[in-house]
Amino acid sequence: MATRRELPAPGVRLDEAFPARLAALRERSRRARGRRGGVGAGSAWTRGAEFEGHRPYRPGDDVRLLDWTLLARRDEPSVLLRRPEGGETWAVVLDASASMGLGGAHGEHGKLQRAAEVALGLAVLGLEAGAEVRLLAAPAAGAHAHDGGDGNEVAAAAPLRLRRAAQLDHALAWAAALRAGGAGLADLLPGRPWGRDVDHLFLVGDLFDLRPADVGALARPGLAIGLARVLAPEELDPPGEGVVVWRDPEAGADRTVDLHRSAGAYRRALRAELDGWLRVARRARLRFVLQPSDAPFERAALDLAGPDG
Repeated sequence: MATRRELPAPGVRLDEAFPARLAALRERSRRARGRRGGVGAGSAWTRGAEFEGHRPYRPGDDVRLLDWTLLARRDEPSVLLRRPEGGETWAVVLDASASMGLGGAHGEHGKLQRAAEVALGLAVLGLEAGAEVRLLAAPAAGAHAHDGGDGNEVAAAAPLRLRRAAQLDHALAWAAALRAGGAGLADLLPGRPWGRDVDHLFLVGDLFDLRPADVGALARPGLAIGLARVLAPEELDPPGEGVVVWRDPEAGADRTVDLHRSAGAYRRALRAELDGWLRVARRARLRFVLQPSDAPFERAALDLAGPDG
């Protein structure tokens, strides 16, 4: 007897505790920047750094960050704090296609849910880095709208520009209005709807419709690219027994799968595909993270856009 697997309601739900998690993520980034003397100082992920202040030296701090002039004057070791120069633009492009509706009962561990949380985490880190952040996804049919803060109606998945932390409420409304069923990343990339002036581009989704060559075509001098691949637990480790009827959300058709015979082949194919993305990331100096949809979003956001280690 075949088991039928249905998709949960493909939406995003942000609970009352979520803003506090974003604030904690921002604080973690700020502390890491203090330890390193600046977000990604001297790396490809920032244009430069400007003086922000001092803090007392702590054991384990890099002695190269000491303010030797202040030490000579006050005889108190202090570490220089720097923040990135303003003027950067970050674009976060979210996959809201039908396949992103998979994962978890009632969507609490759904791919779209976790991808939206990663996108919001990246937005917070971008604002902390002094950048303008652009959030973008393709709207689903019948998507809701929200007020963008200036009295104009903004489509739920229209590009949203953030320039200061006070605008995060708009980002939360943007994410809460998302529904799985819009265009995938492969449909969005050719037109570069985020603009051609961005310094950091982040693609967040299951990447099923993308090839490494699609991402490689976006590369240009001065553009740093990060990829977050969000997969549901059943995609990472499918059950190994029985016959299951899967509903293909993209094609709208049923597919019958004998998991006992195909699970092993699927795992090998997935491993090879992930290895391929990792090879491309190393060769092209991209940042790539794998984000299970049932795992917290914070680690992926920091690995993609946090201070360099």
